Amino acid sequence: MIEVIVCPEEELPDDLRRQTLEAMRAEWPAAFSGAKAGREELNDPDLHATICALVVDDQLASHASVPWKVIAHRGEPYKAYGLSGVLTVPAYRGRGYGERVVRAATAFMEQDGADIGLFTCDPPLRDFYERCGWNLLAGASLVGGTRARPFPSDTLGKLTFARFFSARAQARRDDFAGAAIWLELREGDLW
Repeated sequence: MIEVIVCPEEELPDDLRRQTLEAMRAEWPAAFSGAKAGREELNDPDLHATICALVVDDQLASHASVPWKVIAHRGEPYKAYGLSGVLTVPAYRGRGYGERVVRAATAFMEQDGADIGLFTCDPPLRDFYERCGWNLLAGASLVGGTRARPFPSDTLGKLTFARFFSARAQARRDDFAGAAIWLELREGDLW
């Protein structure tokens, strides 16, 4: 049986949490090394993440985290959501599961009252995210980390994608083009 589970991270069943951590460790080993070697959380708890997981016969096939927080950009507050930890377990790739999970995450953002969705990815994933309904925000950079120790995505060669959900965000979309967009997260973090 194939199902898409959408729930707050703290309500994710233990077995699915374990499978997700294993998949993330395999996909991004550096995110679980050094000071983060014993990491057991999927996301910073302060980011109220919702998990979108596509499960096949009780096995994790694909995952996306949807963290959110209120950010300030050019003097305006926005309820900003991100896509983070998007992956499909290698044995399940090529079946469209990643697209299903990203579309479920996007629908959740819209239904939950997001003003804007923002995330970064590596350039080879551009076509995938455009196919999922996201738009490249040319020249923009997400700035994670802290004000004292910023962690800008443009230094990593990442592309920035956006969806403008609310009418207010749509009316101000030009404010985001080519801009540094501060997320103000934990030191070294970027969603």
